[in-house]
Amino acid sequence: MNSAAEAPAALRRETGFFEALLRLPENPLAIREWRALRHQARDWRLWLGLRIPKDARGWGVPAIAWFFLAPYIVWGALTLGRRAAPAYFTFTPVAGLPSIDILGLCFTMLAAYPALVAAALMSSAISAERERESLDDLRAAMGSPHDLLLGLLAGRVGPVLLSFTIIGALWVVARPHYAPLLQSFTPFTWSAPQLALAVAASLALTVATGTIAAAASTRLRRSGQAMLAGFAAAAVLTMMVSAALLVKPGGGAAAVIVGVLPVIGAAYVVALRGL
Repeated sequence: MNSAAEAPAALRRETGFFEALLRLPENPLAIREWRALRHQARDWRLWLGLRIPKDARGWGVPAIAWFFLAPYIVWGALTLGRRAAPAYFTFTPVAGLPSIDILGLCFTMLAAYPALVAAALMSSAISAERERESLDDLRAAMGSPHDLLLGLLAGRVGPVLLSFTIIGALWVVARPHYAPLLQSFTPFTWSAPQLALAVAASLALTVATGTIAAAASTRLRRSGQAMLAGFAAAAVLTMMVSAALLVKPGGGAAAVIVGVLPVIGAAYVVALRGL
């Protein structure tokens, strides 16, 4: 009897998730978050770093937008360094020792940034509403816990995912141009497919850290506690992903994508139950 009662309940939860997913374009919470970002994005000073933003959305997305210059910044820095100190910036391969892929190292560090932004955005998403005593009103306004949670994820983490996807695509497309510029300094060893996989791994990591931070926000009473827990989880995951990308960009990225999927699912369930 219990198993028969549990089966329809499980089916309703699954149906609720997919229904909420299909309703995302009409989700009022997601629309509210995107409108807030659009309002901030109209200020050109934000994009040039001349204004301190109100929240992580304001400094996360503009910073990611400038990532497309990373290969050329690395090339420019190495060029200036060679002119200032030729003996230190003229790299020659040494037998038996691997060459340092400076741009690959730079891409690895940049791939961790969206995940940290997602953790900052989602750590206080629920706990701040609880502190303002507006969580009950928010629950009542949304159709279901799935609508609430997916609305927050799509509204807060969604812009980060979209901006980094565009920048990653630009990196892949522009690779034939900037890779030869670096050959006299340090070889860029990542192929276009490996670079695309690294971007995909960063996107998966961003979803994972955002969902984990949301779970912390639903379970912990204070935003400060949720922030610490979210950043701690994000730091551990990003270090593991960075190590995987540095050791084996293509295979490591694929392993990351597969490995974080159950983490995302588990964190989502924890966050949902916390609501």
